Amino acid sequence: MKFVIWGKEKISQLSDLEKEQWFDVLNNGLEEDRDISLDNPKISKLQENIETDYLKYLHECTRTAYYFSYFVLYNEEGVMVSVCRVFEKDHQFYLEGLETHRDYYRKGYASALVNEVILYLKEIDISTLRSSVSTSNLRSIQFHKSLGFSIYDENENKVRFQFDIMGRPRYLSSLLKRLWLLHLIRGLPYHKDNNRRYYKSSYGELIVNLILVVILIDIVYYFTLSNHLVEFILLHVFLLFLSNVMNGIRYFKNKDTQYREIAKKLAVSSTVIVAISTFIIILIQLFI
Repeated sequence: MKFVIWGKEKISQLSDLEKEQWFDVLNNGLEEDRDISLDNPKISKLQENIETDYLKYLHECTRTAYYFSYFVLYNEEGVMVSVCRVFEKDHQFYLEGLETHRDYYRKGYASALVNEVILYLKEIDISTLRSSVSTSNLRSIQFHKSLGFSIYDENENKVRFQFDIMGRPRYLSSLLKRLWLLHLIRGLPYHKDNNRRYYKSSYGELIVNLILVVILIDIVYYFTLSNHLVEFILLHVFLLFLSNVMNGIRYFKNKDTQYREIAKKLAVSSTVIVAISTFIIILIQLFI
């Protein structure tokens, strides 16, 4: 099987075949959804209008602020068998539009696709994935439960599910990263489908992490290593190296201008933070 991600840039470059296969996955009972009889003498024109509407919606995704990505699964024969999309709103990620081609029902493709989506979101440090299902859709409710989604809200119309991607509370994950400097070592993640909002969010997390670690090092130095200024400065230089080395490697490997902008900004910001911290400690050493 082949797992493909359609970010905004990819959607604008889709071939006619990809669009046709995508619509074919979704095109099951669309006439019924719109109360259109298959006996209608104008059925061909109405079906053509439905396809036009769907393709228009697909391209409008590129101009939607909340749109994150479409995720597509092909089988071993290269046939597009399952699709879904993920939207981001208020720093929460939502699974929507999960569909499998009518000729490939009950073969595990939908489960395989959602599992791939979860793995991808985990790679880019997304902690939870949410989904909303109609209370009358018992099949979908059971499907979500079988994948490990848990109900976090429910009313007479909707059942809202959440999947804990990290397997532990986000604050604990964040604490462990800061404690072991893992966040700084990993640096700013790069994936070709990340948007500007995601890069800014990652940049903010790294800067907060760097400031906290610098403060911790300064406190430890002040109370235990006050006579070892050279070692202190070298430790700060090493910390600066940690906070930028992975970004530098990714900077030269990709041509993503958004990533490079944020990577440069992070390099300048981290240098300023470390330099100011070092300068303050030297002043304290000289005058106190």
